[in-house]
Amino acid sequence: MLIVQHISSSFINVFQEIVGKLALAEKEKRCALKSQKNYYEQLASRIKMTRDKFEAEQKAQLINKMLKEKEDALEKQWQLSEK
Repeated sequence: MLIVQHISSSFINVFQEIVGKLALAEKEKRCALKSQKNYYEQLASRIKMTRDKFEAEQKAQLINKMLKEKEDALEKQWQLSEK
């Protein structure tokens, strides 16, 4: 009977230790997932800012190109009208 109680006590201790480690592992998992989520949110934000900046630069270049073409066309038209 004493051996059975000792085995039961050992089993309970091991079980409690496993439950405690499982709870700790779950806590670490939630912390890691939160950290990973924050990282990817920041990465998405940086990508969006970079893309927005690139699009603004492309738009500015396109506007400048169109203004230059307009100037050239007006100058050619002016030169033709002077002839």
